[in-house]
Amino acid sequence: MIGCLPSNFPCTYLGLSIGGNMSMCANWGILADKFNKRLSNWKAMSLSFGGRVTLIKSVLGSLGNKIAWIAWDKATSSISNGGLGIGTLKSINHAMLSKWWWRFYTENHAFWCKIIRSIHGVDGGLNDTSLIKSKSGPWYRIAKLKDDLSKIGIDLPLIFKKKIGDGCSTQFWLDTWLGGSPLKDTVPRLFRLDSNPSCLVCNRCPTFQPLTHVSSAATHSALTSTPPVGLTFNWPWSRPIRSSLELCELLELCNLVAHLRLSDNGDLWECTPTRWNTLLPLKVNIFIWRTTNKRLPARVNLDYRGIDLDSVCCPMCDDAIETEDHIFVSCPIAKDTWKCIADWWNIPSITIANLLEGLNLADRVPLPAASIRFFDVVVQTTH
Repeated sequence: MIGCLPSNFPCTYLGLSIGGNMSMCANWGILADKFNKRLSNWKAMSLSFGGRVTLIKSVLGSLGNKIAWIAWDKATSSISNGGLGIGTLKSINHAMLSKWWWRFYTENHAFWCKIIRSIHGVDGGLNDTSLIKSKSGPWYRIAKLKDDLSKIGIDLPLIFKKKIGDGCSTQFWLDTWLGGSPLKDTVPRLFRLDSNPSCLVCNRCPTFQPLTHVSSAATHSALTSTPPVGLTFNWPWSRPIRSSLELCELLELCNLVAHLRLSDNGDLWECTPTRWNTLLPLKVNIFIWRTTNKRLPARVNLDYRGIDLDSVCCPMCDDAIETEDHIFVSCPIAKDTWKCIADWWNIPSITIANLLEGLNLADRVPLPAASIRFFDVVVQTTH
């Protein structure tokens, strides 16, 4: 009926045998043989330790029966935990199964999702594995991942969030779009204060306006009111916030939606052509690209992403919030640097109003056409 010939298990899929009893070691022979074919003794002897790590990561096997100087668990742990970041088959399998959770939540109109819902219910049995009829099938193993990960402190349903797009079809308070419970249950006092409880996410999306010249006292005040600094929220409360409990919920809510950025919203994203100088190393061009898109680890960006800092002021001058514009334009050190560059190239004093003008400085300096490209190398490298 679906245009495929009938077959039997076990069979081969993507080079691996499926449908057999994988609890038996003999059924893993095909996989072991594939590893052995990719690993040869002469290759192992000629590789450095770095090359061996790369080889292990690519085939997830071993390099032979030799003295184990370091425990395998130590080698497979993350670099931050003193390991080599190789990973294990178990963790990779967990990641693969987790992706099926993600696909089930995001591919609502896919044919396979419709089949799963028709068999196991609307939520596919992910929230209640007892609804899954077959306890030995692959979908039951996928659903059971929630219980396996909960043993190591990972709440899988809490990780996945609804894809909201432009926020015009998702209710801010009533829908589950941040993971876990709806906001009406997370901050119930504020929900009762909203004059429009059925509002959409796009109606409550904060706007980001980085502050450039703020005193240290003002900065501290901003940080202790509605974090993070530079965000403007649209809260149409039916009455002013009164109690300390309501204030705590407000701070919690601000932190929850601080990272919200909607797609297809021209007011939130400003597209700028990428400036690319082929005379520069790749890493410099990429750094300039990150700078243009305001994606450097400046203190205001770290605070915006929930990193706890003692202060968001520039550590060099302590006169203003550390933004990309301040670092490369308005900081006294930046101004002195641009003055030195102007003297070096024998051009009039350089006046830069913002970061974009600084990045495009080569387009407006009085230099011969043959020198413009090289001057741009100096400008971009300075940034």
